[in-house]
Amino acid sequence: MSTVRSGAINPSRSVGEYRQADHEQLGCGRRIHTDLLAGRLTLSFANISNALPLVRDGKLRGFAVTSIKRSGAAPDLPTMAESGYPGFEAVPWFGLMAPAGTPPAIVDKIHGEIVRVLAMPDVKKRLAELGIDLIGGSPAEFAAAIDSETPQWAKLIKAAGIRASE
Repeated sequence: MSTVRSGAINPSRSVGEYRQADHEQLGCGRRIHTDLLAGRLTLSFANISNALPLVRDGKLRGFAVTSIKRSGAAPDLPTMAESGYPGFEAVPWFGLMAPAGTPPAIVDKIHGEIVRVLAMPDVKKRLAELGIDLIGGSPAEFAAAIDSETPQWAKLIKAAGIRASE
């Protein structure tokens, strides 16, 4: 069986459990899906917003979501915890960042515009169709979320011996 992952691996699982599979790092979403559709891969952890259209079209089969709760966009897919992997959570997130030292007035203006756009009904609807849950929050809350996740991912990266490539 050939497997690949796109996105994150849950740091609560042991590195050895991930090494048991025949992992190939092929890059991001679209290439992975091409190889799944062509039969070169048999399994992938993929971002729901990329995989869900293919699942809906019957081209790929979804087994589970990696969030703690079921996705509103795919309520029939169980969570990994419901599928026998308690504590499994690996949820990709998207955020907008600016260089350190960006004046607070500029950060606040950009944040206000993002909040305004994300509140638009058509934007909310389209993101929900893609399986993207809007969380929102302030720049300080986003920074705190990054700070809280960094140690768990650093531990996994170190344990796996992962190094930055040039």
